[in-house]
Amino acid sequence: MSTENKTVSRRSVAKGAAWSLPVIATAAAAPAASASTNPTCPQCGVPILNVVTATAAVKKNVGSLVIPVGAFVANMVGCTGLINASVLTANSATLTMKYSNGSTKTYSTTVGLAVGASATVATALATAALTFSGIDFPNSSLTNPVPVKPSSVSFDVVILLDILGKQLQCPQTITFNFDLGLSLYAVGGGGNGSGSYVLAGLL
Repeated sequence: MSTENKTVSRRSVAKGAAWSLPVIATAAAAPAASASTNPTCPQCGVPILNVVTATAAVKKNVGSLVIPVGAFVANMVGCTGLINASVLTANSATLTMKYSNGSTKTYSTTVGLAVGASATVATALATAALTFSGIDFPNSSLTNPVPVKPSSVSFDVVILLDILGKQLQCPQTITFNFDLGLSLYAVGGGGNGSGSYVLAGLL
């Protein structure tokens, strides 16, 4: 006798305009540490994406995407409780670009990332504008459909925690998914042009 398990996946999309409030993605908390067990790394650093405009300057079909400072914030409230202190270090950020044929390419940077202490409040993950270089931009003068667009940025972070008198290094990936409120894209002859994307949050 066999049983069949069916899993129903649900995703809700939060679309924003330039005036929208930040969108907060939820994360499930790991079991809390107890006095009788070894401390467990909690799941914290819930991503908060402010609505921002990313821009690209393109020459010979290669360009850099610049996402302004203040775009990426992690809510550290999940690191409270038994934790005396926390320090978050963002080691790298990876941009995923999605192309009209369905393919994706990734680009990484380590410049401008934040190192800071925060146990109960939000912590910025970038202290400067994030610039991802060497991105492929195809020719197109159409604004819709956009031939290439940013779909997410993921931060590889380490959260240093002090739980029950023990220090833990908790590696974690914090991912910000994008929903494009507006895109303007024009790369013409010679592969020169520009792109502009209004990035809102996607749950």
